[in-house]
Amino acid sequence: MLIMNRKWHYILVCLISIVTISFSCTNDDNEIVDFPKENEPSSLFNERLFICHRGLDGYPENTLVAIEAAINAGYKAIECDIEITKDGIPVLSHDKTIDRCSNGRGRISDMTYLDLLQYDFGSWKDSRFTGEKIPTLDEVLKQCKKYNVILELDLAGKIPGERIDTIYNVVANNDMLDLTLFTARDNQLKVFLSQKKDVCISISGVYNLDIAMSSLYLRDYSMYSNFSLPADSVKKEIVEYAHTTGVKVKTWPVDEASKAKMLFNMGVDYIQTNVLGPEL
Repeated sequence: MLIMNRKWHYILVCLISIVTISFSCTNDDNEIVDFPKENEPSSLFNERLFICHRGLDGYPENTLVAIEAAINAGYKAIECDIEITKDGIPVLSHDKTIDRCSNGRGRISDMTYLDLLQYDFGSWKDSRFTGEKIPTLDEVLKQCKKYNVILELDLAGKIPGERIDTIYNVVANNDMLDLTLFTARDNQLKVFLSQKKDVCISISGVYNLDIAMSSLYLRDYSMYSNFSLPADSVKKEIVEYAHTTGVKVKTWPVDEASKAKMLFNMGVDYIQTNVLGPEL
């Protein structure tokens, strides 16, 4: 009888262990893996902000000279776009190719960073910018850190979720997690945030309240979050839902002062713009 009891006790212990391991490894759509937060978001995220779109208007987009000009103009937040080279280096570019914004042609993912350095990324805008090179994310992070400026990285629909880690590592190595905003879609962030939590995120594509509610779970994966939606999709109910759940609201693109005032009055926290700001 004692042997039998010991046998059943052993089986019971094994079953409990299996169940415990199963629960700890399971991660369904709504379950949060709790990673320690090592950072806090910059206090700048508490301000009402104009986010300068791709650097100051009139300058070649997504270049160091455009970002420097935006900083000098007084912007506290700047948006840029990221692509990854063949040799795994994140660089600034809205397009997958260099055809539109340089004197060369080809896909960035097919070129090494050294390949890209042979091209001019400034003269397409104006001859005074001749010789401007494509910047690396590392260079831009150092620029923004120097001036304590938020850098928004638009990854939405461009970078697969599993490759955002490459970008994350560059940000972390520059000690810029508190000032960097990772903008991506729900499905991209879900993959990325299954392993990372000490980030600021902007959930792209929140076109209505239903999407806002279904993507809210990502708030708990990050140290800061906002909903990102086109200006024409902003509704009072979305703004109120965001604020009652501890989430900010960002909208784009807004280039008319009257529209910006209306959106700020609705409670929108950040407006991405080409020409407005840095203050209204």
